[in-house]
Order: sequence, then C-alpha cells, then structure tokens
Amino acid sequence: MDQLKPKLHIIVQTIAKLVAIGMEHPLRKDVQSFSGNTKTEAGFVKNLGLLRKQGYVEFGAEKTLILTEKGSKYIGTVDPSSLTNESIQNDMKDMLKPKARNIFDALLDGKERNRNAIAKELNYDMNKLSGFEKDLSKMKTLGFLSFPTKKTVKLANKCFPLGSS
Repeated sequence: MDQLKPKLHIIVQTIAKLVAIGMEHPLRKDVQSFSGNTKTEAGFVKNLGLLRKQGYVEFGAEKTLILTEKGSKYIGTVDPSSLTNESIQNDMKDMLKPKARNIFDALLDGKERNRNAIAKELNYDMNKLSGFEKDLSKMKTLGFLSFPTKKTVKLANKCFPLGSS
C-alpha cells in the first residue's frame, strides 16, 4: 500500500484513534484539531478531499468522517488501551506554545476556574493581559476551552475523551 504524505497520514491515524476510543464517526472539526491541522480550514478540507478520492475516508452525515476499509488497513489495529486521556492531552498540548500549555495544565482538573486567577498564577503581566487572551483564543479555536461565564474558563469535554475523573 502507498505511503501517505505526513499530513494525510496524521488525519487517517487521528480518525482511527478516535474510532478506537468509541467515536464511531468523529466530527470533522474534532479530527482537524486533534490532528493539528489547524492552519486553515481550506487546507484541511483539501486534504480530506484527497483522502476521500484515494479511498481512505468517506464523508458522513452532519460533517462526520468515516474511516473506510482501506483506511483501516492502512493504519492497522489501534489498541484502545494505548490511548489514555493523558496521551490524547499530550497530543493536544503539542499544538500549543509553552505558555498556552501551562494554561492547559492549570485546567487539567476539569474544573471551572477564574481567568484572572489563572493569569496571575502563571505569572502573566496583569497590566497587559493580551498575551493571555491570545493564548485563550488559540485554545478556544482548537476547541480545547469552554467559557461557562465571562470570568471563568475550563477545559472542554473533548479534552477528556475517555471521561474526566
């Protein structure tokens, strides 16, 4: 079987991992963020088109993705026990800059936290919080954060695909 280009391989591998942990037909946006394909929506959609044309994936209802038999054979068996919240969270953190990783780590307990308290705890300059806000914005774009209120933040449920403890 042909070897896919790295970006295409990662997309197929990400779908296989998500299927292995119980997301039978993962959402396109989840595959995009989990695979690190976050530069442009257009580039990601183009890559999906190539994978579909080559027979590795199919497009399901409501923007879901389906791994085809060819895609499954290409990746092989994914051992679900090798996939933990921690391993998946580490893949997510690899997409972030160091300070944003610190925010992620500060929220790993899954609890809602005050945004200013986190900024202070992580030594952001309290007089100009633009860096902190940019980091939060990037993490929100990736779908890693939710904002229960204007002053609070927490990791999104998708950061705990195997459930939060």
